[in-house]
Amino acid sequence: VVLDRQGRVEFFNRASETLSGFSANEILGQSLIEKLIPPEEKKRVNQFIASLSDPTIPGQNENHWLCKNGEKRLISWNNGRLLDENGDILYLIGTGIDITEKTEIEENLRITSFAINNAAIGAFLIDQDGTIQYVNKKACHQLGYTPDELIGQPLSLIDRQYLVNESSWQVLKEHQTV
Repeated sequence: VVLDRQGRVEFFNRASETLSGFSANEILGQSLIEKLIPPEEKKRVNQFIASLSDPTIPGQNENHWLCKNGEKRLISWNNGRLLDENGDILYLIGTGIDITEKTEIEENLRITSFAINNAAIGAFLIDQDGTIQYVNKKACHQLGYTPDELIGQPLSLIDRQYLVNESSWQVLKEHQTV
C-alpha cells in the first residue's frame, strides 16, 4: 500500500484487494484510515502515521483492517518513507503481512499451555522413544522432581514397568492414553 502525505491511498496491490475485499478502484484516492481502519483504532493509527515524519521513529506497526465483508484482519506493517528534496514525506510505502491466524494460534497455544501446566493431575509429553519432553507442575510435585530433572529422561525413570514398543504406541493411538 502506498499513501500520500494526507493518508490517501495511491497504490493498492492485488494482495491488498484479496485481503480487504475492496478493489483498487474502490480505495484509490480514499483515506486509508477512513476506509479500512476500525473506529476504535483510528486515533492510534493516525498518531502512528503522523509520527513517521520523524525519521528516528521505527516504521513497524500492527493494526486491524476492517474488510468489506465486516471481518477484521490483523496486519503487521513495515513502513518506509519516500522523501522530497526538502526531506519531507511524499509517500508512505507499507508492506503488510496478515497475522490474524498466527495471533489466534499463539493465543490458543498460551491458553492450552496454561491449562496443561496448571492441571489438577500430572501430565507428561513423551516422544516415540519414551523420552519425557514436557512435564507439568502437578506431576513434578507428585513425583518430587523438578522439570529439569525429568525432561530428557526416559519414562522408565518414574515407571520401571513402562517399556517403549510398538504396542504402547498402538494403545495410545486407539485409546488416546497409555
